[in-house]
Amino acid sequence: MAQKPNSNVIRLSLFDRPLASGKAPEKFTFYNYFTFRNMVIALGILVLLVFLAGAVSARVAFMTGALIAFALLILAEMSSRRRWEKDMLEQIRHMSSDYDRLVRDVARNRNDTALLRKNLAGAANAVARSADKAPDEQIDQRMLKGMIDQLARLDELPEPDQEELDIPPEQDLGVAAGGDPDKVGLHLTETQVLHLVQTATKQDRVDLFLQPVVGLPQRKVRFYEMLSRIRVQPDAYLPAGRYIGIARRQALIPIIDNLLLLRGLQIIRKAEEKN
Repeated sequence: MAQKPNSNVIRLSLFDRPLASGKAPEKFTFYNYFTFRNMVIALGILVLLVFLAGAVSARVAFMTGALIAFALLILAEMSSRRRWEKDMLEQIRHMSSDYDRLVRDVARNRNDTALLRKNLAGAANAVARSADKAPDEQIDQRMLKGMIDQLARLDELPEPDQEELDIPPEQDLGVAAGGDPDKVGLHLTETQVLHLVQTATKQDRVDLFLQPVVGLPQRKVRFYEMLSRIRVQPDAYLPAGRYIGIARRQALIPIIDNLLLLRGLQIIRKAEEKN
């Protein structure tokens, strides 16, 4: 099998043309050399041979003309090769510039893709959070609707005698209990306690307190215990033992439990958002 010629080697063959324009070598044809420059060179060689023929022998004149023609061919080949190298360098320069531009475009597209991916991930998380909140909001709405219905039934109950409900304005329930929170409301009648519980329920004064439960010896918080209190005055809470029996007889326990459950869900949701 014939070996493929190396195009980077300068050839001095008359049957191969140099890579003057960066193209593959073309086969030699005489028409390709019928140019004005080549005709002038050939005419000069012919004139030189004529002059040399009269002074020297024909053999010497022929050898001299052949050497001159060979030198001119080498010069023409070198000139073509230089033009080819110049064209190739220009093409390489353009290719390098195009490559740098492509690298910048790829880097910019990569950054845009990363930003788009980040935005899509944020949108997906927002959709997921909204989807997670939707059932919670529906639960809250159902609970609120149930409590509204229950509170509406409380309004339908007959009002007790106003004289039985009157508590002297100057009477502080906390002071009357001697500072003992477990004795608040012990001096009140059952009707007054019921009225205080109903009023606190309607005005959403069922407060919820969190008591952390820690594990020893690290004293790390394991869970929280929720404690409920009914606030009858700014600094006074009814103890559970004072109103539980009355609230159970008057069917107020479901309302209080729903308020506590709703408040607990709100606290848990806020804690999840903070974390």
